[in-house]
Amino acid sequence: ATIELKDALMLVAITWLIIVTYGTITFGVGMLTGRRAWASFIGTFVIIGSFLLSTFSQAVDWLKDYESWSLLHYFPALEIIESGINWQDIAVLSAVTVTTLIMSWAIFNHRDIN
Repeated sequence: ATIELKDALMLVAITWLIIVTYGTITFGVGMLTGRRAWASFIGTFVIIGSFLLSTFSQAVDWLKDYESWSLLHYFPALEIIESGINWQDIAVLSAVTVTTLIMSWAIFNHRDIN
């Protein structure tokens, strides 16, 4: 089985976006709390929680309603190969990223770093 260059580039682009989204969540928690340990913990929790929620929602009926809370829900790699990028997924991941960056910037501007 081979993958076309166009499909590979789409996967690389959305993979980059989801990595940046997870990173900005961690960064935002770090800005909010001022503690690296909390930022690392929450960032890891979001990644693992997204994975578990996306994985188990396939088999557990009552979790299907909550799958949209998982960032991995917006990273359907197989669907990207089959039918291209869903721009709504891009919009959700971008909105989370931009919102977190704006909040982090606002928090940083109000910090006293004497």
